[in-house]
Amino acid sequence: MTSRLRRVLLVSSVVALTIALLPVPVGAAHSFQTAVPAYITLTGAGDLIPIITVGDSDFHGVTFQGIPDGIGVRPGPTSDTVDVFVNHEETTVPFFGTADFQDASVTKWTLSTASGTEGVIVDAEVAIPSSDGFLRFCSASMAGPAEGFSTYTFFTGEETNDVVPVSPGAPDADAG
Repeated sequence: MTSRLRRVLLVSSVVALTIALLPVPVGAAHSFQTAVPAYITLTGAGDLIPIITVGDSDFHGVTFQGIPDGIGVRPGPTSDTVDVFVNHEETTVPFFGTADFQDASVTKWTLSTASGTEGVIVDAEVAIPSSDGFLRFCSASMAGPAEGFSTYTFFTGEETNDVVPVSPGAPDADAG
């Protein structure tokens, strides 16, 4: 197993298991950790790196929204980074008597894999905004060249049969 693959697997496993460090702006001289402690502890060898928690916000204008439900990892823009895509299973349609403040979205977090800065967020963006009108993204995975794809593809799906009005210009506006 290559060193890069080990780093990708380590970072993706940690992100999937913990979801807990306040993002660090690009070029920051130091890092900040969220006030929320890690939700798990390790019983064997390894390192636990808290990354981000729901509600951590305003990193490049991006907030880590509630109900993170699916994750996919691909190599990042440089050899010492990975891109982590997270879907957020939300809906403004009441579900068991409650509703979220926004609809489903997907965020992309670029994390460092460089020695000494593993798990530090170096960039963030909204890949699919909640304004696109998708509801309850559930589960996700990433497929790439190892699975026969020519490029990395993030798979997620809606988990709903709710009928809601579609905003003009939304990706599914012509689905009729």
